[in-house]
Amino acid sequence: MNVAALLPAYAAEHHPGLSAAMNGVLLAVYQVTFFISAPIVGLYMGLVGRKNCIGYGVIALSLATGMFSMAALFTHQWNFYWFSCFARGLQGIGDGMAYITIVSVTSLEFPENNEVYQGYLNMALGAGFCVGPALAAILIRWFGYLGTNLIFAALIMIIGLGGVFLLPARINENQS
Repeated sequence: MNVAALLPAYAAEHHPGLSAAMNGVLLAVYQVTFFISAPIVGLYMGLVGRKNCIGYGVIALSLATGMFSMAALFTHQWNFYWFSCFARGLQGIGDGMAYITIVSVTSLEFPENNEVYQGYLNMALGAGFCVGPALAAILIRWFGYLGTNLIFAALIMIIGLGGVFLLPARINENQS
C-alpha cells in the first residue's frame, strides 16, 4: 500500500513520460504475481515448512521493497519502469508466500475459534493498510522516495523475521 501512496506522485515528478495507465500496470504487477503464486504456495508450503515459507516470503518482500526503492536511482524512465515492475512482482510473490501461509497457520493453530482469529488477522492487516500509507506520506518529507522505501524494507525485515523467529518450530511440520 505504501507503493500505491508514493509511486504516482514520484513518477509524475521524475518520469512524466509514464502514463497513468502504465503506472496502473506497474501497481497491478503485484496483484498478478500474488494471484499466480498463491496456489503454488498453497501446494508446497507443507513441504517447505510453514515457518520457513513465511520467512522466505518476508525476505523476498523486504528485498523487493529495497529494490523498488533503488529504482529511484534510474534516471531513464524505461529502466525505472521495468526495474520497478520486476521489484513489484517480487513483492507480490513474497507477500503471497507470507500471507497465504499465515492464514494456513492461523487455521491450523486455532481450529476451535478459527473465524475469530481470522478476523483478528484481517483486522491487523487492515490496520497496516491504514497506517502504512499515512506513515509513508510523513516519512517521504524527510527521507524522500528512496529513503522511505528503504525504511519500510528494513522494517519488514526486522519485524517480519522477528515474528518468524517467535513461531514454534512445530509450525514447519507437514500438516497438509
